Amino acid sequence: MDAVINNDTNIVDSIYDNCEAIITEKQTLIKDVKQEVEVGWLYDKSNKTFSKSNNLKFNDIRIKRDQLLKDSDYTQLPDSTYPSTQDAWKTYRQQLRDITKGVTDPDTIVFPEEPK
Repeated sequence: MDAVINNDTNIVDSIYDNCEAIITEKQTLIKDVKQEVEVGWLYDKSNKTFSKSNNLKFNDIRIKRDQLLKDSDYTQLPDSTYPSTQDAWKTYRQQLRDITKGVTDPDTIVFPEEPK
């Protein structure tokens, strides 16, 4: 079973067997393994590794989505150099906005391709 690091309390929600965890800001001490980790990571004690929680994965997806939207803002301006593909860009941007809508597994998300 994995231990989940809680975003609110900065402590591990569950401690299993002899797995001991202490969270202080971005540093984590688990058993005798000292490792830098952001709050919200999952710790697998069987192989002593961390992996991103779904919350962190969704956060990374939203950051990428927001950047792609910013990078394509100019395509929707009235004086855009893309008037013939403006509708395709509009559809692309809507797909980006809806990318996490109704999705429960962030590993299944595929970003749409930019219009050409």
